[in-house]
Amino acid sequence: MMYSSFLTHVATYLTFSSLFIAQPAKAEPIRVLTSTSEQVHVAQQLNVKSPVDYLNTRINALALVRSKNWQQALPQLQKLTKSYQDDGDTWYLLGLTQIQLAHYEQAIIALKRTLSLGVNLTNIPTGSRPSNDIMIKIAGAYAALGKVDEANQWLSKSLSARYDERSSLANKGVFDSIKDNMQFQRLTGNYKDTSLTRDQQWNADLDFLFSEIKRLHVNEQASNNPDLITLANNLRSDIPKLTDQQIVFGMMRMIGTLDNGHNFLVPTFGEKGNFTRLPVQFYAFSDGLYIVDAEAEFSDLIGYKVTAFGQTPAAEAMACRD
Repeated sequence: MMYSSFLTHVATYLTFSSLFIAQPAKAEPIRVLTSTSEQVHVAQQLNVKSPVDYLNTRINALALVRSKNWQQALPQLQKLTKSYQDDGDTWYLLGLTQIQLAHYEQAIIALKRTLSLGVNLTNIPTGSRPSNDIMIKIAGAYAALGKVDEANQWLSKSLSARYDERSSLANKGVFDSIKDNMQFQRLTGNYKDTSLTRDQQWNADLDFLFSEIKRLHVNEQASNNPDLITLANNLRSDIPKLTDQQIVFGMMRMIGTLDNGHNFLVPTFGEKGNFTRLPVQFYAFSDGLYIVDAEAEFSDLIGYKVTAFGQTPAAEAMACRD
């Protein structure tokens, strides 16, 4: 429930299984497979009448999907899933293709089948193979059909499976038809109870942050760290006497106890609690703090060592992080 909307980016990439670099989609050349001992072995595994035909069709269908020729890919994928029903990759491609063609009911069937079988493909346009991403696709298909309860159920399943882009869900166009639904707003962390006071809103944000740490962090011990719990309790007590920026800084200190460089807050884009953003980027090397990047106006500062911030030595300022 991001009442103050400062939790713009709680990035908790705890594994890299869901992180893929998108590459420009391009069709792969269609290879003609010949009957070899290896393919005979594959044939035995696939249990299809013509393994060479099956594999050629599969290669061709994959190339069509990667070049976004959805309409041409559809009959080939339907043929593949009909002739062999235990290939998660082909069900995955079929589900994505059905979504692109607005065949949402068929897409749901195909993607649910994908979840039961698993998928190994990467570099697929509009797709991402982790199960929680596939669950989001299913939720989106239900939303497109106007089935709000089912959409919310699959969103909840994905969040339970540690989907880590929660704040982006409300901006996905596929959920436009249900964006005013209260349960959807709660699931995506965008529900705001305007009857709450300022301190109650910040307490709600603190509850939300703490629950997200527990939901997303792979290390349960880190999310139950006594230092984290103490900081959260102290911050809750101090909210009435702190400024918005001080509250945000307190939450950043909480994130710091996780000791994970992929966990951070970016308090520069919200409605409240924003910090003043500097036009330069720093990096702490072993021999000190340096400017490693800057906006064009200050690009001549790149490479300089920072010795102080006003009257505060850089080393002392850096120590305040702890």
